[in-house]
Amino acid sequence: MSISANLPGFVIRLLITSGVLAAASYGLMHYNILAVMPADVLFTYIYLIALTTASYTVVLLAGSTKYDRAGFAFLGLALIKLMISFAFLWPKISSDDEAAKPYLLHFFALYFIYLFIEAMQVVKVIRLADPNKELNKDKDLSKGG
Repeated sequence: MSISANLPGFVIRLLITSGVLAAASYGLMHYNILAVMPADVLFTYIYLIALTTASYTVVLLAGSTKYDRAGFAFLGLALIKLMISFAFLWPKISSDDEAAKPYLLHFFALYFIYLFIEAMQVVKVIRLADPNKELNKDKDLSKGG
């Protein structure tokens, strides 16, 4: 599980996906379906890209010594990222402003999309790093071995 082998491709895919999602967000804002300020949308994307990239880097670092630690690191970091996001959004969550609701829905929809992308990449990296993948492929678990 090498950082230099996995991180650049992940960041490129993340930026391409972010561009597509940002275009969709701006399209929804243009047709007044999404009532969010463009600066908030830009800040949300920058925040989520930075958070996801940092989290994935830590997962790769944790998995570089033992590949099976990567899954636990991902789960722990997902919880930490959620807490950081709630702290980051607390002023909007605690306000009674009706304009904050579309922003919060947009933020958490993007948050879970980014989390799904990261989870799929972590699973892929763990499968590739598993030294026993050839041994486990032919095992019939229903027969106990």
